Amino acid sequence: MTIIRTLIAALALSLAAPAYAQIYLFGAGSHAKAETRTSPTTSGSDTTAFHVGAGWRFTPHFSAELGYLGLGHYGSADAFTQWTAEGPGLAAVGTLPVAGPWSLVGKLGAYRLDARLERCCTTVEKEKLGTRPLIALGVQYHVGDALSVQMLYQRIEGKTGSQLDELRLISLGAMLQF
Repeated sequence: MTIIRTLIAALALSLAAPAYAQIYLFGAGSHAKAETRTSPTTSGSDTTAFHVGAGWRFTPHFSAELGYLGLGHYGSADAFTQWTAEGPGLAAVGTLPVAGPWSLVGKLGAYRLDARLERCCTTVEKEKLGTRPLIALGVQYHVGDALSVQMLYQRIEGKTGSQLDELRLISLGAMLQF
């Protein structure tokens, strides 16, 4: 009997979801703090980042996003040697309306990042940073039916001892809904 109830609930949700389903595109620029922890020291550098992607809003409060993160130069050993990182990501997004056009936004997901060591504009070394967990919190302002502006604090962590152990981003971006 429990299986039948579960199937009926899943069928009802799948029929209700397309009634609201909505596609959106987003883009954001970020100020990023990249940290590398090697025993016994921690080094960090400030950089910029960009994030672009698309999402599918299942309900007014839940969506899924597929995006791409590009991180500027960080971790400079000298003026001519710098690291860069980039990769795709996937996140579940929750939105909670607060007052009028304002909403709180939370994201849980992961990025698959790769890093490159560049010396004088030539790639010297590559490192697969692997899958990194993402958590983000922020606010969203609905400018109209199709346009929203978001400000998010995002944190991406990884294993200690790699070229990028922790990444903290403050992002400002826009979302265009269809």
